[in-house]
Amino acid sequence: MRLNDRHDTHSALPCRPGRSLLRPAHLIEARERYRKRLIDGAELRRIEDDAIREVVALQEAAGLHSISDGEFRRQNYIVDFFRKALGQAD
Repeated sequence: MRLNDRHDTHSALPCRPGRSLLRPAHLIEARERYRKRLIDGAELRRIEDDAIREVVALQEAAGLHSISDGEFRRQNYIVDFFRKALGQAD
């Protein structure tokens, strides 16, 4: 059985229906520390980069043909959509 088969209902990767990958606990905690101004943007970016490298490696190891960054940098779909639409930076 292939992990990336569209008819496969058993995935080795924790996914939501949109195939965004669930954020690891340490990334969720880092975002909370960033919101509380306990870490700066550069530190959050470093943590995101590490989490993305891990999730890409997991997908490669699973043999997936299409790799995603898990949307780990996305704060919220609606918020990010409107920021981009209004021309605001991340």
